Amino acid sequence: MKGSFFILAVLVLFACSDGKVDTSQVQTEMKAREVKVVPEAKILERAFQLGDSLLSTVDQTRGLSKAWGVYQSWQISDITINCSIHSFKTLYEMEEKEKQVFEAYRYSAENKQQPDPNVQRLPGEIMVYNAPYLKEGELLGMWSIKLPRKYIILTLQE
Repeated sequence: MKGSFFILAVLVLFACSDGKVDTSQVQTEMKAREVKVVPEAKILERAFQLGDSLLSTVDQTRGLSKAWGVYQSWQISDITINCSIHSFKTLYEMEEKEKQVFEAYRYSAENKQQPDPNVQRLPGEIMVYNAPYLKEGELLGMWSIKLPRKYIILTLQE
């Protein structure tokens, strides 16, 4: 019994040192994990920026030669982002909010107006960036890029 007490006392003495521990790394990590409230306007603005940026990387000239639907995908970390193209000549399965935007784009095409890109919030923490699909000045359909809300918020904190 005295032997185990002696060993325990020695271990405690070695564990307690006079050296100071640098806690700045731990504090930085704790600050990064802090829950932050991000205003919805900032999330929408960032989704718009990301959508513009991703759409600018797409080769839009081959839109009609490729089958309509998922046009291009990006794999960023563990997140997949899909860019779809929807023609006014075909019916697609879409979220209700996407259908409303699609119909607004179709109305604009029929009335020779050019709609602006926009961002909508879909059910299930998804934001969708929509932009007109134009070919030689004619509005033929709609680009649709679905962005996970979590991804958008994480890019705000970088």
